[in-house]
Amino acid sequence: MAKLYNLCRTTTSTTGTGTITLGSAVAGFLSFSSAGVSDGETVTYAIEDGANSEIGRGVYTASGTTLTRSVIRSTNSNAAISLSGSAQVFITASAEDFARPENYSLAASVSSNALTITLNGYNGSTPAATNEVLLDFRSATATTGTFTQRSVIASNTLVISSGSTLGTVSNIPFRIWVVLFDDAGTMRLGAIQRVTGGSSPTAVATVANDIITSSTAEGGAGAADSAGVFYTGTAVTSKPYRILGYMDWSSGLATPGTWASGPTKIQLFGPGVPGPGDVVQVVQMTTTTASTSTSTSFADSTLTLNISPSSAANLVEVGFSGMGRMNGGAVNSLLVQLARGSTQIGFKGFLNTPTGTGNNVHAPFAVGGYIDAPGTTSSTKYVVQIATQTSGQTVSFPEFDISSQALMLAKEIMA
Repeated sequence: MAKLYNLCRTTTSTTGTGTITLGSAVAGFLSFSSAGVSDGETVTYAIEDGANSEIGRGVYTASGTTLTRSVIRSTNSNAAISLSGSAQVFITASAEDFARPENYSLAASVSSNALTITLNGYNGSTPAATNEVLLDFRSATATTGTFTQRSVIASNTLVISSGSTLGTVSNIPFRIWVVLFDDAGTMRLGAIQRVTGGSSPTAVATVANDIITSSTAEGGAGAADSAGVFYTGTAVTSKPYRILGYMDWSSGLATPGTWASGPTKIQLFGPGVPGPGDVVQVVQMTTTTASTSTSTSFADSTLTLNISPSSAANLVEVGFSGMGRMNGGAVNSLLVQLARGSTQIGFKGFLNTPTGTGNNVHAPFAVGGYIDAPGTTSSTKYVVQIATQTSGQTVSFPEFDISSQALMLAKEIMA
């Protein structure tokens, strides 16, 4: 955003429509440097030159005391006025300076199996001096707790080339987070797909506005194939970024890297919008009803719940705890596994009872959050299934020979 400074008004002997060389301060006013303008800062300027006038954005250069011109409005059909050599230049505020913050939008298009992500103004048009995008970034220095405000007044796109998979898996829903890097004042669009492993996640990358990080150049040759990697048109090193929003493909792509269809949802990031890794919803169930089995085949226990994800791209974290029991007097094992529907999805364990044990053996199970990618918005069942190692021997889970309660917890997580 352009900065404002008080009582700043100078003469200029510049002629024509080019960069202004600033002269001395008008009587009763201050020069740019005396008013406090720093080298390289962007200000909103206005020019009065007889019957002609102009307002715009300009970058001040202390060496040579010059000011560039990017016109917002003018009496010359909104083009730069031709200076006479006796104009006055001053710092002021424009209507655009009072535009709402975070005034941007995102768009996506596909062509020749490539995906193009575009940063636009809030009205959906290309950023320009009259359609300025203003964004705050954290400082590029980790120990500095200030914001840097940047202005985007030109086209800004990122192409994910044909063949670049971003680590996606065939026909598995996914989400791309769109970010903007502040590369020392050059704005670079970036994209990241956080989840490694598709329907069986093995890692989920961190994306947050407080991070200073690096990116990899997309390359344009279909080789941007890793999940958990920020891709930009030009690589950046140790730069801050801003989350702009996300794009979902609710059914995935038939062939990863063949961008035959655009996103099924585009969402800007902001207040009320869950961020990467945020908990979207929690479902919990408890039971005091025991489940028993004498079969070596897995069957559902009473420890079960259903959750309906709000997005097919989101993850579900599942955990459970409860007491298990095996009858004494024989070698046996209680077999336990976590399932989505009828499919075992990650955890499988057992409890043993030794030979000759005269009494029932009790032991607790406690399994932390397992990350699953159900890939649906339909009601999804998670259940603990049990079996016995030795046919005919009785096992229980959960069981309540002693005072206890079994618990299952599921959390929907933004992918």
